[in-house]
Amino acid sequence: MILGENAANQDSSIAIVQGFYKALSVGNGELATKFVLPEKRSGPFSASELSQFYGSLSEPLRLISTEKIGSDTVLTQYTFRGTSGSCDGK
Repeated sequence: MILGENAANQDSSIAIVQGFYKALSVGNGELATKFVLPEKRSGPFSASELSQFYGSLSEPLRLISTEKIGSDTVLTQYTFRGTSGSCDGK
């Protein structure tokens, strides 16, 4: 998907990012990969890898914020806790 500057595309890009992180928050790698470009759906972005990692967190991923900061860039802030500690990421 090519993201433009109009309001519909801004809403779409934020919805795509939110959908990806919502799927991760419930450990659903199969759904999360639907928001990933087909050529990137392997290795760490494969459905099984995403499900395994995000599905085994002691505290699930929680999306704190999303903000459109460029024509093709959405800034996210999230947190989760795994076996090796917590992550507060952007």
